[in-house]
Amino acid sequence: MAAIGIEVVDAALIAVREGARVAASPGVALLAPEGLRVGEAAAATQRLQPVLAADRFWSDLAQDSYAGNAGSTQSHADLAHAHLAEVWRTIAGAGDEAVFALPGSMRLHQAGLLLGIAGRIGIPVAGLVDSAVAACAGLAARADVLHLDVHLHQAVLTVMEGATILRRRRVEIAPRAGLKSMYGAWAQLVGEALVRRTRFDPLHQAASEQQLYERLPGWLAGLAAEESIDVSIDTPAGGFSATVRREQFTLAAEAWYAQVAELVQAGHRAERPTTLALGARAPRLAALAPRLA
Repeated sequence: MAAIGIEVVDAALIAVREGARVAASPGVALLAPEGLRVGEAAAATQRLQPVLAADRFWSDLAQDSYAGNAGSTQSHADLAHAHLAEVWRTIAGAGDEAVFALPGSMRLHQAGLLLGIAGRIGIPVAGLVDSAVAACAGLAARADVLHLDVHLHQAVLTVMEGATILRRRRVEIAPRAGLKSMYGAWAQLVGEALVRRTRFDPLHQAASEQQLYERLPGWLAGLAAEESIDVSIDTPAGGFSATVRREQFTLAAEAWYAQVAELVQAGHRAERPTTLALGARAPRLAALAPRLA
């Protein structure tokens, strides 16, 4: 019997049990004719069947919004139910309870709908907590604390205060500065680099596009330590590679980086000592953390 922490973000459901991460399930569903797939199984073929993919069911959680094509009968709430049920089935044991960490961008009626979904699945819920407050509760806080998280479809800045008791003051959102937009720009950048170097366009075929998106996180990790990296795509005809620079990645994402920087600047009161805390996804974005510092 344990309390399992579950962070609910459109990018992924992150579950932690006794201090160890036990799940990181992408917030993707595939409404395939042979049956609904969610999480990693959906993400693994998302680029192969893009028309059937849905990734807004957590950010736009509602019973009356529908995913997929016009003929779909699956609401966002249905997909969220399937996703959460799949994660809970793989991580929970008898007597386990869930504590949900919710972003400040989630509205009250969406939190209520989440509790209803959990109830239908049979998940005992021990509590709800603001994910930014939970993330920053252990910090040696200053007068002001800013927590920046980058979701799949938006960036969220939570403004908190309190040297002894941390309180959320307000939440600001950059509605287009999400991972999906940035990954799309970086995929285009890598594709163009490969075309110039090898005349092979990985975005022209679904299989190579899927491989490109799967490798992007690794390339971003490499750019955290190196000024440039080699990117490569494997195909039945052989491998294709090119070199890309960190500067190219930052320039490709400049429009969204500028929105994030403005978000942080707007939350900062110059006369007060401030701590800026970055959620787990933000530091993985090429050169974003140094820019915010």
